[in-house]
Amino acid sequence: MFAMRWGTLPVFLIAAMTTGICKESSEVRHDGYRPPVDATGVGTIVVGDQDGDRVIEKQLHLGRVPTTGKTYFVEIVNRSGRQLRARSIKSSCGCLVAAPRPAVFDDGQSMRLYIEMKSTQNGSFRRPIQVIFAGSGEGSDADTLPCILTCIGECLHPVRINPPVIDVGQEDRPVEMTLTGNFGDFDPKKQEVQIPSSGDANVMAKRLSVSGDTAKFQLWFQGLDWPAGDLEKTFCVRVRGYGKDLEHPLRVRNRAAVRLRPRYIVVSKDRDARPPMLYLSVPAADSIESYRSLLGEAQHPDKDKGWIQFEMVIDRFVREFDIAAVRIVPPYELLESTDATTFDCRLRWQGEDEPVEKMKMVVRF
Repeated sequence: MFAMRWGTLPVFLIAAMTTGICKESSEVRHDGYRPPVDATGVGTIVVGDQDGDRVIEKQLHLGRVPTTGKTYFVEIVNRSGRQLRARSIKSSCGCLVAAPRPAVFDDGQSMRLYIEMKSTQNGSFRRPIQVIFAGSGEGSDADTLPCILTCIGECLHPVRINPPVIDVGQEDRPVEMTLTGNFGDFDPKKQEVQIPSSGDANVMAKRLSVSGDTAKFQLWFQGLDWPAGDLEKTFCVRVRGYGKDLEHPLRVRNRAAVRLRPRYIVVSKDRDARPPMLYLSVPAADSIESYRSLLGEAQHPDKDKGWIQFEMVIDRFVREFDIAAVRIVPPYELLESTDATTFDCRLRWQGEDEPVEKMKMVVRF
């Protein structure tokens, strides 16, 4: 027989994550559990001998639950005509914590089963809790009252990011992001937002405006240098000042139309020299054929004269429809008329003013 001292509380873990495999958890004894004063009630259950062999079943609608955790309770009333105790509380997985208070209660009295929900992922959940009540006297284990509580709800991060995926190009251009509270207790004027830099880019965030529980930010991804086909990376947004610091993933996707490697070319003033080559790559969903209108421009050393066009010719396909070898025909007139050794270059589509890529042209004498 399982013996329990007064005030000894069984605790179990049950997963609230909607994905992944949960390990079977065993019942754990826990002394001194102190439920939070702001726990939310989610219903009442009456247990009594009139239930016989019937399993008591009840759904507990927890609603929206922050991933930082929240505690609920269900009131359990004893109508059995005898003293009852929570003999066991079991589950098969691991992110809910449940504890009865008190663990033993007389006929006509009630106990509270506290349920703390804490998940690390967004998503809906539906998870059962099995509670078995039994008499508190010797030999009473054979006469039990089983109860199954099904917790239903949705786990949400305390804040949400919009857009959920940020599209960026190769240029160091700012993009906008909004941060909004999901539970009405988010004050964007008091929170500080940081995006730690990584090996992919240095990220700067500037708050533009605040409206209600939403803050708008301007982001710069400086030094972002991805080849085509490497479509998505995840950065971390840290929100400071919201209770304990929060972390939220930020998905950043590469949507620039074209990539050239290397980022600089070496040319010779000698027209008979072998022309330099670049490698042009495009997203897998596009065809390389659509990029034949790509033009190159080199800036004249006398900036008042603007940009001088040079030729780019697709020489061959390195891999079908996503990488091509591009032969550069330098602007020899420009190179011969100056002693400059480095030129700023840019690429653009024919008829378009907006450059899609920048690079350097290094002149070899």
